[in-house]
Amino acid sequence: MDDEKLEIKDELVGEIIDILSKCFFKDKIEVLANVFLTLGFNEMSGIDVESIRPSTLYKEVLAHVKKHGDTLGNTLTRQGLVLLSWLETGEKDE
Repeated sequence: MDDEKLEIKDELVGEIIDILSKCFFKDKIEVLANVFLTLGFNEMSGIDVESIRPSTLYKEVLAHVKKHGDTLGNTLTRQGLVLLSWLETGEKDE
């Protein structure tokens, strides 16, 4: 069963790479960042994703970290935010 799961995961990675190969590099990173945000928020207990506004996003995530410590959910969310911030900063530098 573990070999079957591994094979399915490998196929998914291949499919995702195939889809992303149609995009420019920065667009790929933006898509992955948004996937990280979505997956992360969905794993963060006590967060109402629908009520979060862009202006309070960082505050909500940091409050979650303070209350629950580092979790996979808030870590993925923070990584998504870092990638999006980097893309925004990088665009200004070019």
